Amino acid sequence: MSDDEVQMIAHWPTVLDDGNYAELAILTDESGERVAMALARGDEPEPVLLGYIYDVPSAGVAADLIEHIVAMPEQARIGGEHVLDGADTSHPGVEWVAPVELSNDPDPKRRIAAGGIRRLWVVPSVTGDVLGLLAPNLDPEQLGEFVSVDAANSFIEVMDVLVADPRYSVFADDSDAEEDYGDGAR
Repeated sequence: MSDDEVQMIAHWPTVLDDGNYAELAILTDESGERVAMALARGDEPEPVLLGYIYDVPSAGVAADLIEHIVAMPEQARIGGEHVLDGADTSHPGVEWVAPVELSNDPDPKRRIAAGGIRRLWVVPSVTGDVLGLLAPNLDPEQLGEFVSVDAANSFIEVMDVLVADPRYSVFADDSDAEEDYGDGAR
């Protein structure tokens, strides 16, 4: 993709735990035939390709899921620190689970699952050769693939920071993100 034909589908700027600015983005070319996920970091001269999203509908699902999960005040995270953690278990990789809607139930398990859940899962294949981005229970379920273990781990790091970033919460004032990250933060 050349610079003049890249279009941003969604992006999420934030500050990483090491203090560096980062921006996760889902991008496409003008034709919509090539969709990629990239990460720009303040300590790197160029954005890094994290992976490919299979098509524009999959990119929309990925963007909506990321947006939904980081906005929820409660979510569950399943897995270790990295994509290959738990590779030999029944639930490898890292998954974020968030309720479809907010609930006031005093039981945390019921608060998260009461009205249904939305899931985003970074998962290795059985052989570890393919690192997928999945949206279990949605259509399409298989959203894309990461280009490397490091790329998948970078996505996990940024997702964890975004989930903890109060500026993306449903309770945040919409101007908070614009003040801190500039106009256009999705």
